[in-house]
Amino acid sequence: MAIEFTSLGKPPTPNGNLLVVDGLNLAFRWKHQKKEFFKVEYVRTIESLAKSYGCGSIVVLGDGGSDYRKQIDPMYKANRKERYADQTEEEKLEFEQFLGEFQKTVDLCNEKGYLTIKYKGVEADDIIALWIEAHKDSKNIIVSTDSDFYQLINPTV
Repeated sequence: MAIEFTSLGKPPTPNGNLLVVDGLNLAFRWKHQKKEFFKVEYVRTIESLAKSYGCGSIVVLGDGGSDYRKQIDPMYKANRKERYADQTEEEKLEFEQFLGEFQKTVDLCNEKGYLTIKYKGVEADDIIALWIEAHKDSKNIIVSTDSDFYQLINPTV
């Protein structure tokens, strides 16, 4: 039996515990399920996670590209161009629609009062690493499937 989330009530109360969301990474959960519209489910999911982990604040971080990494290493993610070169027009359109829905999701997070951060040319995982460094005194829960975050695990992360 599938569980459906209902309204979780009021937003989390700040308590020093932070739910740090790798925004686009989490959104791919719905893309892989082929769901066109997911903003409400997304917000309910992060609110549920914040409640489960006792987090009083939610931060959603977005990708703004990886310009500086590509300047350091031109081969950084170079294989992705090949992967997308064979996309059909329909696949390109579906991806654009996905990105549009993700932007609506970020807008909804803003409306709900959650901090959302995105910097042009900087990936969310870089922002998250800086965020964690700046918030060492808080308990930080990272929501992502990106294994790069294993290196950040410590008693407060």
